[in-house]
Amino acid sequence: TVKGFDEDFPGIWARKNHTLTIKGTGSLVASSNGWGAGIGGGGATTFGNIRIEGGNITATGGTNCAGIGAGGYDGGDITITGGYIEATGYEGGAGIGGGYDANCGDIIIGGGTITATGGDNGAGIGAGYLGTCGNITISDGSITANGGFDGAGIGIGDDAKCGNISISGGTIEAKGIRNGAGIGCSGQGTCGNIEITSDITQVTATKGDNSSHSIGFGLIEGDDDYIVCGTVKFGDVIMYNHNDQSWITTPIESGTYGGLSLTITTTTNTNPNDTWTLTPSVAP
Repeated sequence: TVKGFDEDFPGIWARKNHTLTIKGTGSLVASSNGWGAGIGGGGATTFGNIRIEGGNITATGGTNCAGIGAGGYDGGDITITGGYIEATGYEGGAGIGGGYDANCGDIIIGGGTITATGGDNGAGIGAGYLGTCGNITISDGSITANGGFDGAGIGIGDDAKCGNISISGGTIEAKGIRNGAGIGCSGQGTCGNIEITSDITQVTATKGDNSSHSIGFGLIEGDDDYIVCGTVKFGDVIMYNHNDQSWITTPIESGTYGGLSLTITTTTNTNPNDTWTLTPSVAP
């Protein structure tokens, strides 16, 4: 169990221009003492690359910081290939990724059992409030990603940016809050192309109350002053064409697209939440 020595330090610092690797079968609890990530950077420190290969890990960020990733300054890539991981951001921080106005590199997940929860205006996995992250690539794992208030489950926090989002395997459950999509954009900001292949086991994405779509846009669709989303692709089918800003059908309907079966569930409350569930249309 480790905690930041000073309020500006993370629980465990991933030193700049180095790679911190965590592996094994033991347990680790890492937290900030104020303004740092649980694992990654601090309020006054950049961070290098983070690689997690195993272990039972709980990481909690301090004010405006990620659970795993950025504190108040920028940093490198985050790679997870195994382990049992619970990462929680606070206020403007993502669960895994960027902090408030603090950037991280690519986020690469190839295994593990992961629960990532963003703080207010932060994504569960991706960019924090006003921050930027690189590409988000998921090829395996059992992943639950919950955005904070106005954050996407996987993608961006409010007024943030991320690169492309690619999901090619694993079981994923992503939930946006208020203006956040389950996977993609939030209230204001930009994300790149979103691609989900037919190799997944299951992807479930639930939009926030005020979000446009469960996968793709957050609030205020089509207004470039607020959000810009790249192409959305299921298998080999383009669901949303960024060039002409059009969906394959409006509204999106349940059906089979590019080797994926899409089931849309709508709750009947004041602000209905749509849940999109994608599974392979042909069993492996």
